[in-house]
Amino acid sequence: MFNKAHFISIIMAITMILSTAGYGSVSYADNTKDSQATESGEAQQETTEARDLPEQKIEAENIIIDVDEEDFELDVELAKGDGRLTYESLNEKIVKIEGEEEQSSEATETTETTKETKATEPTKEAETTKPADSAKTDSSKQVKSTKSVKSAEKTTEAAKSTKETKETEATKETETTKPTEPSTEPEKEEPAKLDLQGKTGTVKIKITAAGTDNYAETTKTIKVTVSDTKAPVISEIKNINNGVRLTWNYIGSTSKYKVYRKASDEEDWKLIKEDSKPENFRYVDTSATNGKVYTYAVTSTENKCESEKSKSSKICYLKPVGASVSTASSTSKTFKWDKNTGAKGYEVQYSTSRLMFNKKKKTIKTNKTTSYTAKNLSKNKKYFARIRAYKTVDNIKYYSAWSLTSNTKDTYTASIEAVKHSKTVAGKTKKVSTEIRTSAGQSISGYGVMQGGCTDGTYAYYALVNKSNNKVKIAKQKLSSGKIVAVSDPMAMDHANDMTYDSKNKRLVVTHNTEHKKRVSFVSTSLKYQGYKDISIPSTIPGATKAQRDRIYGFASVSYSDKNGQYVAVVSGVHDFVILNKDLKITKYIPVTKKYENTYYQGADVTASYIIVAQSPHTSGLSHNVLTVYDWDGNFISRINVRKAHEIESVFHKGNTFYAGFYCSYVNGKYKRYAYTFKFKL
Repeated sequence: MFNKAHFISIIMAITMILSTAGYGSVSYADNTKDSQATESGEAQQETTEARDLPEQKIEAENIIIDVDEEDFELDVELAKGDGRLTYESLNEKIVKIEGEEEQSSEATETTETTKETKATEPTKEAETTKPADSAKTDSSKQVKSTKSVKSAEKTTEAAKSTKETKETEATKETETTKPTEPSTEPEKEEPAKLDLQGKTGTVKIKITAAGTDNYAETTKTIKVTVSDTKAPVISEIKNINNGVRLTWNYIGSTSKYKVYRKASDEEDWKLIKEDSKPENFRYVDTSATNGKVYTYAVTSTENKCESEKSKSSKICYLKPVGASVSTASSTSKTFKWDKNTGAKGYEVQYSTSRLMFNKKKKTIKTNKTTSYTAKNLSKNKKYFARIRAYKTVDNIKYYSAWSLTSNTKDTYTASIEAVKHSKTVAGKTKKVSTEIRTSAGQSISGYGVMQGGCTDGTYAYYALVNKSNNKVKIAKQKLSSGKIVAVSDPMAMDHANDMTYDSKNKRLVVTHNTEHKKRVSFVSTSLKYQGYKDISIPSTIPGATKAQRDRIYGFASVSYSDKNGQYVAVVSGVHDFVILNKDLKITKYIPVTKKYENTYYQGADVTASYIIVAQSPHTSGLSHNVLTVYDWDGNFISRINVRKAHEIESVFHKGNTFYAGFYCSYVNGKYKRYAYTFKFKL
């Protein structure tokens, strides 16, 4: 039988158990209500006093976006995934923030869109979306967007009895539950989408996490930089003497470049070069392994935003081999070279011409063979050779750079002779040197200053200038006889420093070079003027730095390549080369090595392998006119002395015979005008 003393003992025992178990002071909260169990076990009355709420952390950092991304998603997270997010742009109209088109009932003139995700609590109670604050901008076109996360209601009332309470118009029936902490693994909400609108710049975006029962309202401002960063285009990939050379297009004055490489046995790209100078858009990979296949790609970086990789380019790197020639007999020569262990075989070219005219070719199909003897050659002739290694990968044949042509000295003197024509004097015919003015007679009167020249294979054409009116007449000479067969009417072509024959359009192309430095004129082979074209300088030129591009103010000479269907022009003052397509648009810049600057740059000529520039002495200290020979990469090959005295003005060839026009206005201290033509073998 229980008595009062027993009842008191039981209560004290329960209290001791609670204290021992760590529940001497038990508290749980939903941020607006507190219920406590005290040591005495007596329930305290609920209070509506709210305690300080923690700020929920917004996970967002400064972001850089490429404007080419059409549908960038701004991925912002909350530490606990609890709360409504709103976004607003605070300054430039760089982006607009998009969501599902769900118009708020409280929308103002500024469009507001809402995007919802599932609540992190397993409740069905919805919370009314709170409109975002007005954007701080004067533009009525500014677009805001609200992105909401439905939070679980935490307003659980402490149940005073087990009876049901009636549902009112404003509230739903709730069940007494023990409040739970927000889930640590919330369902992932969809990121906000940013429309970049094709603009660039930096915008500040304010992100607000609305207050909830568990967290205070939090704001965070981040910077979103929208950058118009374009991927470069690799214009050339080539094996050269010391590695693989890449050239790509110039992107902009603030761009930086990264070069990536991966070998055929590698899956991942490796960054091999990061260049902070925007004008450097060529790179030589000197670390490539001989015989190995590589793929290269380039990116540009602006405002820390890196573009996508360029379209990749593949190449098998092969080292060049040396070349030498020895005499095996009076009619045979032996060509030797260095072994290339990474190659499959070799290609040998040999000719009696230093510039490889009328060359013959031999393919060696094993890399173990390092010599070849050519037989049945011209007796006691001097031969020249060049060799390159090759390797076939996936049905593509890759080559090393050519070896330098054997037996070719750095500088040598060519034997030169005057072009002659037949002349009858006192009933006797004899061969005399062709002087243009004398041969043309009165039709060339007043036009005695020789300038550019070229050939169509049958006739040579020479420009002669009248300094008093700055006009030009063109004399047409038969190559086989040396005689002048026609003279044009006067044409306005300034200095006419050089001309070339365009075999595709069957016309002469003449560079002006003085008054109109970027202009070329067109003349038919019947010597009729056909008009002119001013060559435009593009904003970027493959192979040219910005400084090199900006220094192009004119063209000293021009020459047309039948094989490539391209023009080569010497840049005035800079003396590098530019390549122009058939429409005379600049497509490539070729920096030249080993320039001979103490000269006047005159005409130029091209072959399938070489570019030849005629240069005359700038000072009396130089005794010879010279021809400087380069390959099509601008590498110096050789310098050829061609004649003392007289001033070389033009150079062109037919077969392996070269023709040059020379001009001299002073002879023995007297002012005279002489315009002679000469020929020589190279």
